[in-house]
Amino acid sequence: MNSKQCPQCGAVEKGDDILVSDLYAPPGSRYGALLNSNDSPLDSDVVVIESSISRTDARLVSINGEMARLNKRLKLLEEEQLSLSISRTQSRSILSPLRKIPPEILAEIFLWTLPSDKVAVEDGIHITDSPWLLTHIRRQWKQVCISTPSMWSLVVMAYHPKMKLSSLCPVWMLETQIARARRLKIHFFGFETTDAQSQTEMFQYLAKHASMWEEVNLQLTPTLSALLPDLKNRIPSLRSLWLWWENEESVTVAQSMDFLESASSLVDLAIINNEHRRILITSLFPAHQLTCYELECPWGIHLSILRLARNLVEARVWIRFDDTLWATSGEIVELPYLRRLYISAIKALEYFRVPALEELAFNFKPSVVPFVVGVIQSLLARSSCTLRCLCICSCPDVPTFITLLQNIPSILTLRIIPASVVNVNTLLIGLSVFVGATVVAPQLSCISLGFMAEGGPTPADYRVYAQMLASRWTSGFCALRSASLLLEPGTLECDATSLVELQKLREEGLDFDYVHGEDALPIIDRWVYSHPIYIP
Repeated sequence: MNSKQCPQCGAVEKGDDILVSDLYAPPGSRYGALLNSNDSPLDSDVVVIESSISRTDARLVSINGEMARLNKRLKLLEEEQLSLSISRTQSRSILSPLRKIPPEILAEIFLWTLPSDKVAVEDGIHITDSPWLLTHIRRQWKQVCISTPSMWSLVVMAYHPKMKLSSLCPVWMLETQIARARRLKIHFFGFETTDAQSQTEMFQYLAKHASMWEEVNLQLTPTLSALLPDLKNRIPSLRSLWLWWENEESVTVAQSMDFLESASSLVDLAIINNEHRRILITSLFPAHQLTCYELECPWGIHLSILRLARNLVEARVWIRFDDTLWATSGEIVELPYLRRLYISAIKALEYFRVPALEELAFNFKPSVVPFVVGVIQSLLARSSCTLRCLCICSCPDVPTFITLLQNIPSILTLRIIPASVVNVNTLLIGLSVFVGATVVAPQLSCISLGFMAEGGPTPADYRVYAQMLASRWTSGFCALRSASLLLEPGTLECDATSLVELQKLREEGLDFDYVHGEDALPIIDRWVYSHPIYIP
């Protein structure tokens, strides 16, 4: 390639190709001097400059053309790249392990994607939620979802005032669900401040499929209470029933229990009176088949039901509105299979024989202090049972409580739910291990503490709790292996210093759980054998 330098401007020309560097004037040339000064060009300079501009324009045209060609080529390559990537992804999907997962395993995975009761109640069930969403992803998933009845069993209708009626599950979705389900789990929350007609129509629609009902969680209004008798002889598959209400007028449901006489599969019953009003049950349901029982009512009603409920495994006996004296007949209620019992009035234990009892929860009120140890020891002697777990609600009298633990060495798990922080520190100090002092209940392998928002804890309580656990963990005389600290919403979070101490114990091997907020609620409910169900 021939090249030469312009004698006037100093630019180097290389045949037809002009490089960017070639267009710059060399230092010392006339062109270079003009570029680096504000001098006016001579007529002869103008010709040289215009010639340089012309060559630059030509080179720009050449570059722009080359760039356009390359951009076109780049676009074609990008389109090919995208097409190949899609093809590669599709081909690799053929080898995906998901294709080898058996339908029953895939169905089990899908069940974990269903919205929780709380989410369903607060937000409603939408077409974008599982299982509906899964039916729009791939054909295999749709087939698995449709062929898994349990994916479609949950029906949640919450008419609380903050919920827009338009956000509730529409009828066409319910029809599809019911067609695909084998059994139904109904969570229906009625509210008097919401349109009564809409609630009535929806309940009547669901009642048409009452033969499919397996679990029912129902918050009642007076209007809904009046519809319950229509369910008689229509609920053969009903296994669990939880009834709630908010006002006195709705309690008329208690006089409409006849519909349960035909509930031949009923094993789990909870009737909770949110406003603590008297329940008047005028007819008995098939109590002999119950295995779980939760009821708030006078002791006489409890007694009449428990006489028949010999198959109970778990019971929460909340005695309310009792304006009569305790029965004096000396009758003992035999519950041969009962393993877990909560009793609100400890004197009622004098009426039980429970040979299988392992877990006991009760309210430790000041009025029971003089006889609590004797009543429980009499129960254990009369039943010949081995008590493994004790749950104390409210703050007990510490000396009495210590005596109780010392007299029942079979207790391995201790759960405490203080109603206030009074006596909490004294109790925790009493459980601590000190050099030269007698160790209280060295056999305890689990010590758990659950605080409620009302009368919640202080940082001092957390520190004493951490110190108590540390003293037992490091002692060679204690069997401590696990512990938990549960704090309901509204309570003060555990302070950083105490958390560091507790975390250190966890690192050393103590199985420790710390739960603060709404997740603590169902755990504490299970301690006292109450149904951990979200209620709006």
